[in-house]
Amino acid sequence: MGELAQVVLVGGVALLASTIAGVTGFGGAVLLLPALVWAVGARDAVVVLTVAQLVGNGSRVLWGRSDLNRPLDKTVAATSDPTLAPPGVDAVIDDDG
Repeated sequence: MGELAQVVLVGGVALLASTIAGVTGFGGAVLLLPALVWAVGARDAVVVLTVAQLVGNGSRVLWGRSDLNRPLDKTVAATSDPTLAPPGVDAVIDDDG
C-alpha cells in the first residue's frame, strides 16, 4: 500500500476515533493505536500517540481556560498525590493568588 493511502487511512481512523471519543468522552487513543501500529510500527506508534494526546489535551486546556476554577484547581493539585503536591501547587498558584 502506498504512503498516501496509509496517511489517508490513518487520518480516517483518527477522525472516526475522535468522533467516537467526543461522543463517549473516552477511547480515542485505544481506537487510534492499532492503525498507528499498522502504519509506523509499535515503537513509533507509542511516541506518535503520546504526542497526539499531549497536543489534544493541551488544546482542550487552552480552549477551556476561561472555565477553570482556580481555587478548586489549587485544592486538587495540593491533595491529589502527596509526592506531586509541592511541584503541582507551585505550578498552579500564581503571583496573584
